[in-house]
Amino acid sequence: GCGGPQRATAVEASITAVSPAGVGFTRPAPAGSVPAATFLNYTPVGGITNTGTLPLAVGGLADLGITNAGGTTSYIVDVLGWFDGPTEGGLPIGGIVAVVACPNVGKSALALQLALAALVNDRELNCVWGLGEMTPQALARRAACVASTMLDNCEPVTMQAAGDRTKAARTANVALCNVVGERLAIVPAPLTVDRIEERVVATAAKLVVIDYMQLIRTGDSSARVQELEQIIGRIRDMAITRECAVVCISSMARAADTTSRIGQLAKGATEIDYATELLYLGESEKDTNNVTWHCKKARNLEKRDL
Repeated sequence: GCGGPQRATAVEASITAVSPAGVGFTRPAPAGSVPAATFLNYTPVGGITNTGTLPLAVGGLADLGITNAGGTTSYIVDVLGWFDGPTEGGLPIGGIVAVVACPNVGKSALALQLALAALVNDRELNCVWGLGEMTPQALARRAACVASTMLDNCEPVTMQAAGDRTKAARTANVALCNVVGERLAIVPAPLTVDRIEERVVATAAKLVVIDYMQLIRTGDSSARVQELEQIIGRIRDMAITRECAVVCISSMARAADTTSRIGQLAKGATEIDYATELLYLGESEKDTNNVTWHCKKARNLEKRDL
């Protein structure tokens, strides 16, 4: 299984009753609360497993209680994923999440982690990725690195290893293809809202990643600010009418920093900041590879950094 942050509000987990001594049942619940529903019934026949979403107490992963009734048994709790506070367990359907940062901070990497995690955990989900800057080969290398940390029987893969097509990279790519298949559809450059929306309709996608905002064109670039405002308006309309979550990667305004306010962050048009449900601003630590994603906007949610 996997670990998770202390801010986790729930986990997706499998619970297995190991070698039960008799018939019984299991009721998990947040620590300190009274369990109300039976999660697992077991018999002495053998190990029995059930998988589902388990809410946690305020303290996070350590605060899950399991009540046993009937024959004694041991348990294995395998955490498959978690829900956290910043997005209340998911990306907002009908809304836009903006990922804003300077070059080389990891905007596309964060969006790819979000997209692949969603595809791995929801096997019915389809995703459309508007690929404005990277080549498909570059996206595949990044995907191998991310997949190697998510999927079973994979060793961690670096960008160098992905480029060299090492055995570990090939294993990660095969595992990712087996899980995702054709559920990740690529829209290559040049990007337009029409082309992206056509693919969303054709694939019934509920998740869209636009990489990145400033590369979308309408055909009239004479007034770029107005053009970007029109583009973000159309993306917002698409999110609502097609009932999908949209992750927009955006360049950061030249004068912006972590102290800047909404309306000053994304490059090109203030409307990009105002139209989003969630906006994360990336800041890399000097002389390290660590990045903090400051939550600058969270409509109807508590702001929490990543």
